[in-house]
Amino acid sequence: MPTTKTKKSSKTRDNKFGVDVIQFPDYLGTKELNQYVLFNINIRGKSELDKNKIKKGAEVVRTGSAQLDEEALAAARTGFEVLGSVAVGATVVGNERNKATATAQRSSGIPRGVPLTTGLLKGGAAAVATFATIKAIGSQKILEQDTSYRISDAVALYINDPPSVKYSTQYDNKDLGTMAGLVGSISGVDSAGGTGGGVGEGAAALLTAFAKVPQQAGFGAPADIIGATAKVGLNPFKEVLFQTVDFRSFTFKYRFLPKNQKEADTVKQIINTFKYHMHPELSKNKLFFIYPSEFQISYVYQNKENEYFHRFKPCVLESLDVTYGGEQYSSFTDGKPTEVNLSMLFRETEILTKQQVSTQKEINGEPNPGYGH
Repeated sequence: MPTTKTKKSSKTRDNKFGVDVIQFPDYLGTKELNQYVLFNINIRGKSELDKNKIKKGAEVVRTGSAQLDEEALAAARTGFEVLGSVAVGATVVGNERNKATATAQRSSGIPRGVPLTTGLLKGGAAAVATFATIKAIGSQKILEQDTSYRISDAVALYINDPPSVKYSTQYDNKDLGTMAGLVGSISGVDSAGGTGGGVGEGAAALLTAFAKVPQQAGFGAPADIIGATAKVGLNPFKEVLFQTVDFRSFTFKYRFLPKNQKEADTVKQIINTFKYHMHPELSKNKLFFIYPSEFQISYVYQNKENEYFHRFKPCVLESLDVTYGGEQYSSFTDGKPTEVNLSMLFRETEILTKQQVSTQKEINGEPNPGYGH
């Protein structure tokens, strides 16, 4: 929510996270502009660059993966350790064998420093170091389950385009084949032992299916002959099978027209905030990328979440496009552009189910924290 830093608005008491909001324009949240979009930011617990932004007693907003648990992660870490141990052991044995080979070469009068032997010895040492590193990775805290925290930064922007959302699922067309239909036909035998023609038709269909074997030289395909003569074709028993739910994505576009140097600085701060948190962080040993921050987006009306619109799952910022200037570039006397256009594409990190789409705050007596998405 807009903070006390904004003279016309003081609603920090409504913000349980106590964050400092960067907002545009400065009168956001007042009677003149009481609807806006709030972009809260959740940083990774593993982050070294952002740990100073986690306020004392900060609330954990997300732990680990929505689809993997600590047990699966522990198994993966163990895999690293086992791989490293086996690889180190195998490499040491191979290295000792190379040393023995080098000794035999020298006793046979082969000059010392033969490239093959030297290369093997050096390669073995390098491999030992590499695999020892792999083994060490398995015990590092970097592979512990992730935790996200709500930090002291947020961005509040006016609602530019009408709020919109697209829900989509994926289905696949499948040919179950004649055999699937035959099973259904045979299962249709009545209690009196009659088939009602089901088995008869099934047998004929089965015969036609087997007739689809590759044709022999000089003969037409049996299935084609049957179709041309009997004027019947095999029913492929097509079915539409459910596959998955697509991740929702959201686009936000803004045109900033700062009236003075202060507003121009605010626009720059907003862009830098989004740009910073959409990128990953490199771990201390530079072996891993620590995931970028997540954004918790919400529509706000009169400084409270507007529950009429759809709600958002945690999102990542996939793309950020910035254009400095409009149809013609112009700037203030200090070089700051008088117009900046911003386009952002966010994608949710979790799929939706009926429980989350439901508008019920409780399902079967249990709280439904994801209602209304």
